[in-house]
Amino acid sequence: MADTANAPIAMITGGSSGIGLELAREFASHGYALLLCADKADKLAATAKSLGATGSLGVETVAADLSTTAGVEALYAAAKRCGPVDVLVVNAGIGTYGDFATETSLDEELQAVALNITSLVHLTKLVARDMVERGSGKILLTSSIMAFMPDPFQTVYAASKAFSYVFAEGLREALRDRNVSVTVLAPGFTDTSFFRKSGASRSRAVQGLLMRQGKPATVAAAAYRALERGDDHVIPGLVNRFFAGASRLLPDPIITRIVRKMLEPVP
Repeated sequence: MADTANAPIAMITGGSSGIGLELAREFASHGYALLLCADKADKLAATAKSLGATGSLGVETVAADLSTTAGVEALYAAAKRCGPVDVLVVNAGIGTYGDFATETSLDEELQAVALNITSLVHLTKLVARDMVERGSGKILLTSSIMAFMPDPFQTVYAASKAFSYVFAEGLREALRDRNVSVTVLAPGFTDTSFFRKSGASRSRAVQGLLMRQGKPATVAAAAYRALERGDDHVIPGLVNRFFAGASRLLPDPIITRIVRKMLEPVP
């Protein structure tokens, strides 16, 4: 990693688009060298060039499929070559939209489990172990507001984000006395390509006003501030915090029916 000197290193998965790209820009603007991972080499190369032009102290990229064990191990090997990871950002994630029993693809849902859950545990385990041994580090895990809301149209995705949220909170307590902080980011509806890729762009909520709630750069800035403060979680946006709070007060069946109305396909 060139021109890094003694700059801290932030490793970011899903760092070539959406919230991950804005997180990369945020860390670069605060003097971090970057190790970015995504599954497409061409997008990573364009991202690295863009970040280099904006003054990043150094950008290394790893093109890897993190839904596989080999992909996670390749990223970790690159991290060991670059130097100690000061901040780990596990942001990569995918989802599927549609009726679980009759519409969605089992292969795609199992890939979502592998990326959203299995790789999160695998990569965090490897890097957290190094941080504990070194006695310092910060971890940011991207969950979603859907962690609080069972979703009949994104059944696997919402469940995977509930896992990441609970995992982060438990890990935070486990590492509390070891100078390693854990913050979980739970963004709401954000203007990224996620909805198009998952198929959720045909839902009422995405086509309506909620889609205007969040911009990736705003979410990334809020996440960075929360991580630096050592907060346990951050839910950017007043409306999103309202929904998250309401979901904890109302019975699950009622919340699920509300989510169903919000996210059902537009006729």
